[in-house]
Amino acid sequence: INYKKFKYQSDDLMPTAKSLFYQGEDKIVMLSKDHRDAAFLFDVNAETVVQRFDADQLPITNLTQNKQNAHLYQDPTFLGSNSQAIFRMDPRLAGKGKTVRAETITYASKVQLACSATTGTGGIVMGSKLGELRLYDGEANRDGQLKRAKTSLCVASSPITDVDVSKDGKWILATAGREILVVPVEIASSGKTG
Repeated sequence: INYKKFKYQSDDLMPTAKSLFYQGEDKIVMLSKDHRDAAFLFDVNAETVVQRFDADQLPITNLTQNKQNAHLYQDPTFLGSNSQAIFRMDPRLAGKGKTVRAETITYASKVQLACSATTGTGGIVMGSKLGELRLYDGEANRDGQLKRAKTSLCVASSPITDVDVSKDGKWILATAGREILVVPVEIASSGKTG
C-alpha cells in the first residue's frame, strides 16, 4: 500500500506500528504519529482512510481487540490505551459528536501501561513499564466506566514490552527485557482466573 494513500480529509497521516484488523479483514484501525488523540479507519479495498475515531483529547498509544479475534465476528468496539488509561472505543457513538471513547478507566498514579491483550471473553491484560501485569474483567461498573484491575502481579524487573493471553485467560505470555515469561493465572482451588 502506497503511503500517499494515508490521508484523511486534508491531513497527511504517518501511520505507527500500532494497528489492528477491524470488522473482518477489510478494514484496519491505525494510529498516526501526528494525531495522538485519534485512531483512523483504513479501508483495505478502497485503499483510503475513511473515518477518524476521536478519543476526546486522550492520547492513544496502543490498540487491542475488544475480545480475542473480535475482528472475525464483526465486533464494532475496540480498546485504546496509553500509559495512564484504558478505554473502549465505540464508533457507533460517532453520531453524538465526533468522540467515540466510551468506557474509560484513568489512573492518577504513574502506572506506566505499555501493552495489552484480551481473552476470548473480553478480559484484559495490561503490561507495564514497571514489570507489572494488571488483569481486568473488561466489564463496566454501575457508572458505565471500566472496572479497576482485579489483580496486579509484579512479574519482571524490566519493562514489559509485549503481552499475549490464552483465549481462556489461564495463561499469560509476556516479554520483558531479555526474558520471556509464561504466567499461569488460574486459581487452583476455584478454577477461576485473575
